Amino acid sequence: TDIKHYLKGLPVLARHDAFGYRASKFAQRHKAAVAAGAGIFAALVGGLAATRRQAKIARRQRDKAEEINQFLQKMLASADPRAVGKDVKVVEVLSIAAESLETDFAHQPEIAADLNTTLGRTYLSLGRFESAEKHLKIALDTRLKLFPRKSLEVARSLNNYGKFLAEKGELKRAEPFYQEALKTLRQLLGNKNLEVAEVLENMGYLNGLMAKYEESMRFYEEELAIQREIFGENDPRVARTMGKLGNVLTVLDRREIAEPLHRQSLKLLRKLHGSEH
Repeated sequence: TDIKHYLKGLPVLARHDAFGYRASKFAQRHKAAVAAGAGIFAALVGGLAATRRQAKIARRQRDKAEEINQFLQKMLASADPRAVGKDVKVVEVLSIAAESLETDFAHQPEIAADLNTTLGRTYLSLGRFESAEKHLKIALDTRLKLFPRKSLEVARSLNNYGKFLAEKGELKRAEPFYQEALKTLRQLLGNKNLEVAEVLENMGYLNGLMAKYEESMRFYEEELAIQREIFGENDPRVARTMGKLGNVLTVLDRREIAEPLHRQSLKLLRKLHGSEH
């Protein structure tokens, strides 16, 4: 009987009757079913793990948003005219926020990096280069410590710091920051993405300033293709990029291509904003 059981893959009676032994015999007889069951089980476990991970990320993002919201409310409240005078300026509010940031988020570096980015970009838009550099550099250094070099967070800071250098006139120094940011964003987000388009625009502008007009034209062309695919033809961003591309083509004396672009851009902007915009 045991010989027959052995040949059929059944448990033999002369052996100690353990659960593991019976399970192994069952698995040998039903390999396909066991493999399918194992695959389903693995998929379920993987799905549950992914769901928990996404929930954890969502909670972290929610908590971070709440912290930032509270900080911004505090920043705006600090500009109370009764405390600092009715003619309080944006730069004064930013200065108060910067001082508060150093203490409020000393032990929350990820949030501090986000807020330093906001402050740095705002200072840059106001032409306050020294303050812009300070906050954008802090944000970049912090993210390099917190995240892998090839991460979205680091790529965004590289782009921001490159923009600061370009606005300041340090064009050659800005270029490698843009290049690294563009490479990482392409790898992580693909080629048809708005963040990729933003860096392409920055590269187009930078290369135009450096009199590298052929390169500038190619960057603007790729940016325009992404915007058209995402927004369609009737969007002001598309119109503005057509105008920038037309400017470069004019410098290159390719006016037969530049003029239709400018006319199309002007027609679209008039349609969207009216003639007095």
